[in-house]
Parts: sequence; C-alpha cells; structure tokens
Amino acid sequence: MSKQQKFMDEANRQDLVMDNLDYWRGTYAIGLDTGKQKLLYMNLEAEIKFKLISTDYISHIDLQKQNHHIGKGSNRVEVIDSLVLIVHQKETAVKKSHLCFFDGEKNSDLSGEWPLIHKWNALLINEMAATK
Repeated sequence: MSKQQKFMDEANRQDLVMDNLDYWRGTYAIGLDTGKQKLLYMNLEAEIKFKLISTDYISHIDLQKQNHHIGKGSNRVEVIDSLVLIVHQKETAVKKSHLCFFDGEKNSDLSGEWPLIHKWNALLINEMAATK
C-alpha cells in the first residue's frame, strides 16, 4: 500500500474531504477539511503516525526553525536542523501538537519544506481567522 493511500484511508476513516493536501518525502502528509474544520497530519516515522486537529480550537501557531551555522566569514552557511509547526489549542486535552516538516537528522538538505511550512502556516492562520 502506498503512503499516500495510507493517508487517504485515514482521512476516509475520519470522514474527511481534503480541500488542501500535500505529500512530501514519502513519509509526511498534511490535509485540511475546511468544512469540518479538521487538519490531518501524517508522519510515518513518528511514534504517533496520525494527528487530527480541530482547527476551531487553535489558539495560535508557532513556526519553529532550528538551525546552526558552519564556516566563517563569507563561507559561513546556515544549516537547517528542523522545521516544525507548533499548533497550540485551547480547551483540549492536547494543548499543542508538533507537526514536523523537516528533520535534519533524517535528511541532509531541504527539498521544498521551507515554502511548504509557510504555506501551511498561512492556511492555518486563515482557518483561525475564519472560525473567530
């Protein structure tokens, strides 16, 4: 079974219809059902493979970039260690969810995750605004 199929099977189990959907690195997927105000996230390498988040309970979102620098002077280069969206929720048992978009310990370089995490940050901010 393909990894995309695993994500879609979980979405179907949750009775979700994805308005927005992205897959990357064969391990991650994220989708948004704006009608039901639900976000589904998949990381097949994590202990908990799927996270279902009610977007109407989001209080705020943090885009976290961890990095370090190598080299000196004009040869100094930024190396990204991780990119994570931290979704804070109000009035729920799970107060925050960490949605990993890039893990430098598993992958050596970015492959579109930087614009992707910004896209989803903006989508979720719009969802928050729409539900207030």
